[in-house]
Amino acid sequence: MPAVDLSIVGRIVTAAGEPDRGEVLVGGGRILEVRTGPPAGRSAATHIDVKDAYLLPGAIDCHVHSGSHAGEGIRALTASAAAGSVTTV
Repeated sequence: MPAVDLSIVGRIVTAAGEPDRGEVLVGGGRILEVRTGPPAGRSAATHIDVKDAYLLPGAIDCHVHSGSHAGEGIRALTASAAAGSVTTV
């Protein structure tokens, strides 16, 4: 498995629809693993614990506005999306 650059621990909504503690492992700029339960214990260059905040790895925003006012546009839209973990707009 590729090296883990980043480990983020927080709450992830499971397939059953219930939030549970979980971890997102990132390496080489890609999500390597999303898991629930205790952290995997894999060594990561950076570790972030967001406590009870929700983790939304690979979120899809199916309703966006990219031209509502002059300050918007595709560059602002995609930069904002990426900053919030949204991978598809």
